[in-house]
Amino acid sequence: MSSEIITGVVGLLGAAIGSSGTLSTAWVTSRGDRRKALEQQAQARSSQERQLLRDSCTAFLSTMSEYNTTLWALADALANGYLDDAAVTALYQRVTGCYHEVSRAKVTLALVLPEDVQAQAVDAVNAVLALDDTVVRPWYLAWNAAKADGKKLNNRWGPFIDKRAAADEALTTMGDAVKKVIGAADS
Repeated sequence: MSSEIITGVVGLLGAAIGSSGTLSTAWVTSRGDRRKALEQQAQARSSQERQLLRDSCTAFLSTMSEYNTTLWALADALANGYLDDAAVTALYQRVTGCYHEVSRAKVTLALVLPEDVQAQAVDAVNAVLALDDTVVRPWYLAWNAAKADGKKLNNRWGPFIDKRAAADEALTTMGDAVKKVIGAADS
């Protein structure tokens, strides 16, 4: 064999080895880039999920707090009679609006909370609804009837205070559980 053929074959072999090295390097680099892109997407998705959890919990707790506070204001107005009829009726309508807001917030929260915290959220909602349904709403309806008949309404603070304490306890328990979930999601 002539030295030119050997040189040519060695040159081709060197080119093949060099190009395979280049292709291997490009393949390894592209895998690394792809892995990095997937990790960034996962981090972005995780960050969005944490933010949704935080926003949903904040909205729910704010709505529940407003609902509870509005129930208190209505009960206070009914017991002490310091507001005119229109203001009491406006408070009652605000209570009804809060009820609907809580229902909407509860649905959103059910999508993002773990089951054990969902159960605590349901307990908190049920406690506040019990305060509304069994004490404040009947009190308002009795106030309306007494007003129409020109009678004085009996004070119903006792049942209100009992139900309010249960609602506050349920809200605190749920708030603590939500803080733990949010804290765990942030770590």
